Amino acid sequence: MNDTVKFLLPISTLDRESTTVSVTFESSGAHIKLKGLTGPVELYTLEKHTVDFIPQSKAISLTTGSENCLRNATEWWMSCLQTHEKLLCPGFPPQIKSLPTRILDLAPGLGNAKILDLNSDLGDEIRLIENHNDKAYYACLSHTWGGHQLLRTTRQHDLLTKHKQGIRIATLPRTFQDAVIFTRKLSIRYLWIDSLCIIQDDDNDWKSQAALMADIYKNGLITLAASASSGPDSGLFTSPDPQHLHRQLYDLTGNSDHKGIFYRVPLKHNRRDHPLLSRAWVFQERLLSPCFLHFGRNELLFECGQSSFCECGHLSYNWYNQDTWPQTKRHFQSAPLETFTDAQIAQAWRELVKDYSQLVLSRPRDIFPAISGAAKNMPEGRGGKYIAGLWEKWFLDDLIWQEWAPSVMKRATPWRAPSFSWASIVNKRGNNARSWVNETWWRQWLPLRSNPPREQRSPIHLAQLMHWVCILEGPDPMGAIRDAWIVMRGPLLKAEVAVQKVLKKGRTIGTEVQIPALKKGLGLEIEFYPDFDIGVRDSGVALETSEFWTFEVCVFKDEERAWQRLMCLLLERVEDEGLRMEGLRMEGLRKEGEANERRFGVFQRVGLVEIEMPWLGPAPEKWVRDWDDGETAMREAVVKIL
Repeated sequence: MNDTVKFLLPISTLDRESTTVSVTFESSGAHIKLKGLTGPVELYTLEKHTVDFIPQSKAISLTTGSENCLRNATEWWMSCLQTHEKLLCPGFPPQIKSLPTRILDLAPGLGNAKILDLNSDLGDEIRLIENHNDKAYYACLSHTWGGHQLLRTTRQHDLLTKHKQGIRIATLPRTFQDAVIFTRKLSIRYLWIDSLCIIQDDDNDWKSQAALMADIYKNGLITLAASASSGPDSGLFTSPDPQHLHRQLYDLTGNSDHKGIFYRVPLKHNRRDHPLLSRAWVFQERLLSPCFLHFGRNELLFECGQSSFCECGHLSYNWYNQDTWPQTKRHFQSAPLETFTDAQIAQAWRELVKDYSQLVLSRPRDIFPAISGAAKNMPEGRGGKYIAGLWEKWFLDDLIWQEWAPSVMKRATPWRAPSFSWASIVNKRGNNARSWVNETWWRQWLPLRSNPPREQRSPIHLAQLMHWVCILEGPDPMGAIRDAWIVMRGPLLKAEVAVQKVLKKGRTIGTEVQIPALKKGLGLEIEFYPDFDIGVRDSGVALETSEFWTFEVCVFKDEERAWQRLMCLLLERVEDEGLRMEGLRMEGLRKEGEANERRFGVFQRVGLVEIEMPWLGPAPEKWVRDWDDGETAMREAVVKIL
């Protein structure tokens, strides 16, 4: 229902004059505009009312730590366990899973009890315990470290031993204290907190636990998310902005017919109000947890594999632009993914990368560990091997990623990913991922659900992935990498790159690419999308002296709109001697190709080139004047891309 009704209400407390009030009815309430109030106002009732065209809604709690919030959370949680599809949610009773390597025992004095008795004295101390193949229900905490030296478990100062002996709750940061309190109220005995359950100054322990992160969150019964908290001392619980609390319309109008009708400024559920949602690590924590309970800026919110709930009711009805809140968890659940076609799975991964690559990392080197759990959620064997954030089976299509804001991007230093990966780029302004990946091509040509790919929409691949190497830093096959490169075969064209204009602060306004080997008169249009700001001195790219080539990857044809687009990587040739990676020798590359040395080279990616023919003319191989001329065009070049 989405109708607008106008009627007169005496606004006695504002201007003491009759005013026309515009009311818009939605699924969970009504919006009105009243003189003296800024923005839309929601009009609703809490129970059935004589004015029956005003919908019922709910009031939000005075604090997210209240007993009312606990009841709401329990109601949503039980609804998920008892009524939702088992393919998406845990089911009832939920299966008891193995505890993580280390876990916090919130009631160390209760012996072997797996579920807390709230009538018992739970004490004022918790304890870090080592798991010896025990199974029990447990909760997780998702929180922001906030650049603060919070309480951690370390070998230094023998904190590991001390934490096993006991930790007084009063010594915990406020967010941890609140998490202990709420977890106990849920009758859950065990709680996993990363900073306390991973030995923070033991690199081997950190790597081994990072490799298990997917299972830790997937096996937990529920994750408590300090979504509105900016750090460990901010606490889990908040009180809402008073404008969102419900108030009687009668108090505003003085009309006795309006008793039992309430108004408030509606909540918009904006991720910008929730600092936790900007963190890259939290991305997979939210995705993999069966139930994720947000302690939000103004209210409690709950997400599971099937549904989303909030106290005010708006989140369930999608009142606002979905871009203000992350995609629902069900978009990347294991069971639905199993039913997808390969094209749909590939698209689901790319959309996930698009969202993830906009988030912040405190340690840039965590770019792969922080999404490792999500990568493991992919249906086994469907995508082939995992290659630095791309998948072997649809590798050529995965290569077509594009930065939205290259002028504020740079290559990550220290090195964390090969140049062909979207993970190789970071924002100049801070230590974060900030690699906006443009999935426009993927979305247009490989639709996710309702529009399965048609034959003419499938890209025609012109290149071939011949060989790849990924040297891992630790035991996690989807974790941090130390070195990586690929060997490919395909058409290679010489390119000329020039910066058109540069701002005073050094940002590149525009960079153009010319390809001398292309024929004239075909109406070809060349568009260049650099991966980063290659026009500044510290970019690592010497425009005046570097040798550039375009490597043809695939072509899109559209019979209906009568055009075709050729997608290429812009590559910068690099010297073999003195490269970062040991063992990079031309001899190793020659094994993949033929004996003619002119066909070989070592390159780094610097951008994406799109060549469009605005009519269905000859195929791209006919766009070149003279293949294998020895200088500007090679039909089957073998290249190594670092």
